[in-house]
Amino acid sequence: MRFAKARLIVAFVALGAWVGYVAYQALAYGRFPVVSHAQLLVSTVDVIADVHADEQGRPKPTVHVVEVHWPKGNKALAGQDLTVRNLGDAVGFVGSGRYVLPLIADDGGRYFVAGLPRSPGFEHTVFFIYPDIPIVRQQLEVAPKLPAAN
Repeated sequence: MRFAKARLIVAFVALGAWVGYVAYQALAYGRFPVVSHAQLLVSTVDVIADVHADEQGRPKPTVHVVEVHWPKGNKALAGQDLTVRNLGDAVGFVGSGRYVLPLIADDGGRYFVAGLPRSPGFEHTVFFIYPDIPIVRQQLEVAPKLPAAN
């Protein structure tokens, strides 16, 4: 009977320590954007671009490309201004600044923010953009991408 009480106390102490550790991690690390790997697999070009807000606080459709992240070695878009047709519908814009934009280029040379691929039970297409911060860059580096077509 004494050993059962001792085991119960040890179990409660271990559970309390675990909950405390998880709470500390949640508070210390905070919230951060999670980059959608599915969205990156759909995109045909991933750029880091300067995006500016209009008078209503929505992103202006014209962005300035600072860097092309994928396909690697594609320097043609760097330094150019692009018009991203559906940038106003994107989720993740918090104000003027630098963002990671997973884009799809159509045959007419127009660019769109890549949406999440269709999924059963998920009827709406969501278009995410991500702030250019270190945690997003780390996720971007490890995200799987299909080999670029040559």
